[in-house]
Amino acid sequence: RNEHCTVSFFTLFWLFCSFHSPHAHAHVTRHTSRRLVFFGFMAHGLRVPLPFKRASCVPPLFTRAYAYNRYSTVAAAAPPAPRAPRDGRGLGSGRVGGRLSHAESEGSAAMADAAERRSVSPPLVILKKDKARIVRSGTPMVYGDSVDCVVGRAPAPGAVVIVADKARTPLAWGLYNDNSMYRVRVLQTAQDVHREDAQLIFDVDAVLQQRIREAVSLRRTLACDVGSSTAAYRLLNSEGDGTSGLVVDVFADAAVAQVSALWIEQSRSAVEKALLSEVPGVRRVLWRRVSAMLRLETGDAFEESDDGVDVDAADDEVEVVEDGLLRFAVDLRGGQKTGFYCDQRENRRWLRALPLENARVLDLCCYTGGFSLSAAAGGAKSVLGVDSSEHAVALASENARRNGFSEQCLFQSGDAIAVARELKANGEMYDVVVLDPPKLAPSAKAVAKAKRKYAQFNAAAIDVLKPGGMLVTCSCSGAVARTGILSDIVADVAHKAGRRAQLVRRSGAAPDHPISAKYPESQYLDCLCYVIR
Repeated sequence: RNEHCTVSFFTLFWLFCSFHSPHAHAHVTRHTSRRLVFFGFMAHGLRVPLPFKRASCVPPLFTRAYAYNRYSTVAAAAPPAPRAPRDGRGLGSGRVGGRLSHAESEGSAAMADAAERRSVSPPLVILKKDKARIVRSGTPMVYGDSVDCVVGRAPAPGAVVIVADKARTPLAWGLYNDNSMYRVRVLQTAQDVHREDAQLIFDVDAVLQQRIREAVSLRRTLACDVGSSTAAYRLLNSEGDGTSGLVVDVFADAAVAQVSALWIEQSRSAVEKALLSEVPGVRRVLWRRVSAMLRLETGDAFEESDDGVDVDAADDEVEVVEDGLLRFAVDLRGGQKTGFYCDQRENRRWLRALPLENARVLDLCCYTGGFSLSAAAGGAKSVLGVDSSEHAVALASENARRNGFSEQCLFQSGDAIAVARELKANGEMYDVVVLDPPKLAPSAKAVAKAKRKYAQFNAAAIDVLKPGGMLVTCSCSGAVARTGILSDIVADVAHKAGRRAQLVRRSGAAPDHPISAKYPESQYLDCLCYVIR
């Protein structure tokens, strides 16, 4: 035993075949090492004494196998090597094994060239092997669990980075933030770089200006009254318009920016400048911060006092006109979200077109009376609007006065569920009930709790609905809308109440709220219309 080494027969046989083949190096990979372990265990009971000196043959043999196995993970994961590296970090050119399309290859090479021309190249965010295709497909987000490592200097929050695959082939560039679950917000993929002006590469301000120009063009196509002194429309819809973390609504001459991303906060001056120069009719910009999101983006460094509209903003209130018919006062300073729900425009229009003559309408969570006034304009005999905010109720009453519906529309503050139950107890029944509650599930973790609340809302609404009446029920929680569970909730609630529900219409936000085809997660509004028997 001192002179010889005992080795599993199958293990030795495998090693012999591997190292005496002309492609021994290629054979000894991560998979080979796994097979070695497998065969070794299979032959555990079959041991053969071999005349190999412990000090001569066997140690070098196993050392060689270990050396290849040690680096097999990187070697196996990496595709064929690109052409000669362009800089000290080995940034690839985009020509990798023919995997990229022509447009992607050209865009990738353009990013590599732009990085080479900079005095300090942007850091590389290397993706895990199975995540590169997601970025190539055009997703605007790179999540933290998709990142393998960062090459180069540690990027500060909001810094420009290049997103690359294992071969360091540039696939996209964007803004980095290790405080956020959205580790990189992509501004251009390689395909975008090929399609757009090369001068946009790594120029955040120029990209913002370009996205705003594109958004204005789209809103003109959608007949959004761009430039009108009474216009109300969504100009930028975050990922849907390539401005992740930035929503902008235009009301008359004011653009209200709702900010939920650090990079937008850092680019504030560029955003304001572009809005004032590129959007017809806009003369002022109001900056509204979503403090809860910005605290996550900054690692809790965001000051709560920074929330809301800037104190130097101009007039608090403007008037907008919807469909050339309904006039609404919009509170730019104290209103919810951006001040007015542009997303429900098409749904309000649909309600207004129904035959509502002599109908009694109940509008739960009415806010400033959007659905209430639409029902009144459609001929409803009476409308009762309920909202928990006294300020919203006061503005809804003012909107009714502006449109000559003060006699038809009555508004009261209170808890919507409690008011509906009280109406039921008093024997009040309605032909149409509209239910548009606030966001109840801000994240997927809150869906279970939100489902119970949605059930309570819809049960209360159905209880005051006449047989054959219309229920218009909404959810603005993306985690709920994307799963379609609102329809399940209504079906269950109706069944428990001994009622039959027929879905007659399903819709979402108005067309000026586009959704990226590669990021359906940005869909958030679900509007369902039922006939309740």
